[in-house]
Amino acid sequence: MNEPLAIETRLAAHVESILNGAAFRKRERDELAEELYGHLWQRWQDAIASGLDEDSAADEAIRSFGESARLGREVTLAYHSRLYASTIGVLVPAVATTADKPGSYYLVWAVLFGTFWEVTGVLVRAAMAWTPVRAGIGVAGGLLAYVAVLIALMACNARQRWALGFAAFELPFLVWWAAVLLWSGMAVEALGATVVGLLAGTATIAALAPARTRESAQQSVLRRIARDLDPRGLARWLYRRPLPRRMLVGLAILLILGSAAPVVALNLPDPTQIGPSELQVGLSVVCTRNDSGELRAVDVTASFVFSRTDAWPNGVMRALGGGGPTDYVALAVQGSRPNGIPMVTPQATQGPTGRDATDGSTLAVAFAGGDDGRAIWSIPDSARLQAGHRYEIVSNYSVAPGLRDVAPIVFGYDHLERFVLQASATCGQTATGQIVPRLFVVGP
Repeated sequence: MNEPLAIETRLAAHVESILNGAAFRKRERDELAEELYGHLWQRWQDAIASGLDEDSAADEAIRSFGESARLGREVTLAYHSRLYASTIGVLVPAVATTADKPGSYYLVWAVLFGTFWEVTGVLVRAAMAWTPVRAGIGVAGGLLAYVAVLIALMACNARQRWALGFAAFELPFLVWWAAVLLWSGMAVEALGATVVGLLAGTATIAALAPARTRESAQQSVLRRIARDLDPRGLARWLYRRPLPRRMLVGLAILLILGSAAPVVALNLPDPTQIGPSELQVGLSVVCTRNDSGELRAVDVTASFVFSRTDAWPNGVMRALGGGGPTDYVALAVQGSRPNGIPMVTPQATQGPTGRDATDGSTLAVAFAGGDDGRAIWSIPDSARLQAGHRYEIVSNYSVAPGLRDVAPIVFGYDHLERFVLQASATCGQTATGQIVPRLFVVGP
């Protein structure tokens, strides 16, 4: 017959196995352990009272008390909702932690946290700066990945060994998410996250490499570092328990779908945003001549009409903050080249003026760069442009004496760097805009 101390150790071990398979607040572990041990001890006493010896009574008490895995789930359900208990509670059961974490633990944690940081960055960028449909897809996908990465972080902190393998699975996604961030305009943050991810990945690979025996006395420090980064030490420190494969596969699917969704969103046409067919650009050139047919002035009228306007083209942040998109227009007015000799570029008599020809209100136009005859202006209040209204930008030019004609005048309209329409006309002509690759108007 075993000594009472050995019996108590068996009972305590069964209680410990129950708690290792449960999810609850760590500060309540001692109280739960005491309560469970008390119930199990009473069953042992009852079994002895029924006539069994102490050893057999311990077997009967443990058998009747219940399987540790089942009891662990029941303990979890007693402290959490059913959804938590059936998912996160299984993946991240509470395990008593110690402060003596192996060095390689922090490498794995860095990989997980780097991915978590990048997922958060995509979520913020999508919610604040993307157009509505793209933001919806990006946020939905980001949330999927967010859940997967957050659970993996929790599992790593809870000493679950499966988080070690999941960290290796996340390595390529560090670079993938950084590319999405760079693509969507967060270069500085994405660069930092990429550096963290690459360093963490490199260090993890180094930690997973087999330890080599070093015989040189001068390499004792390196030996200590190698031992500290030895993944076998981390594997021993982590708690291994069987997990349903479908849950791990589900987390992997969440991460894959979550990382792909923002890229799909950035390539998907957003029906809430207009296209080139919904903007009409026109150009009219009127030339004034003297009695001998020489040019005295050139009046250029550029016009544009939106059949509809964008919905939140620069995201929620701009919409709620009162800011708006900025469109750009460009105009190139050049002199003719008789006999191959360039003439003097026509000189603007005043800056361009803009107006809403539909209701007569003023359209703000601000100079954005270029020189006389070849310039770019911005429309800082383009968020206020109304569908169906005809807007005009008028420029007046004087010309050098003796000039009888001008080369084609080019007007381009850049709508939020998404598409550019450009029209070209000379004296007495009108033209409509055609789509071009970029806003770059030049003379002949």
